[in-house]
Amino acid sequence: MTAAATRRLPLPGTYNVRDAGGYATAGGGAVRTGLLIRADGLADLDDEGRARLAALGVRTVIDLREAVELEIAPDALGDLPITYRHLPAFAGLDAAERPTSLAEAYDLMVDQCGDALAGIVGALAEPDALPAVVHCTAGKDRTGTVIAIVHALLGVSAADIEHDYALTAENLSTGFADKIRATMPPGEHTDAMLKDMLDCPPELIRATLARIGDVETYLLAHGLDPAAITRLRAALIA
Repeated sequence: MTAAATRRLPLPGTYNVRDAGGYATAGGGAVRTGLLIRADGLADLDDEGRARLAALGVRTVIDLREAVELEIAPDALGDLPITYRHLPAFAGLDAAERPTSLAEAYDLMVDQCGDALAGIVGALAEPDALPAVVHCTAGKDRTGTVIAIVHALLGVSAADIEHDYALTAENLSTGFADKIRATMPPGEHTDAMLKDMLDCPPELIRATLARIGDVETYLLAHGLDPAAITRLRAALIA
């Protein structure tokens, strides 16, 4: 069984849901499992999928997508007693500055959306927020950056952060591109755009974290309460 398969949480209507726990942290600890879940879109959840989400004990869903994405494919949470938070990862991005490559999109997120990223981490640290699902459309770029930041904050090694990021490529290879082609207007997504949606080169998240520098310093500089970092570490490190 592949590494992606062993970490994956089967959820009908999704492709890339997995537990972000289980990784060793500096000092001999480990990220607790069952508390931080990363995911792709939840618009296609059916009753079985919602039942499985409930069985995971999820209390919070943090949706990192833009408003237009929500209009097209809102999360299908139904009547689940889950707190839904819409916290766009690209909030603060200059609308006139559109990235021309995947790497540039990551750079702009780091450079212009620090307040948004700090707010997302802060939401995870709120009392009773966990277990939480963090997701975007593919669960790769925005979700991958947030999870990498949290992992770095917890002391997960760079190698494990890159490994976790790269697992997405395997999960998205199981029909996700076909789903995008089927749900978007003809010509909306070129093969090059789809390749960007599926590629997860470890060097990309490595460069992103290098651009951030010390993640704690970065988050504090963008308004995160130091107490939130203390709470998050206490909650997620075993």
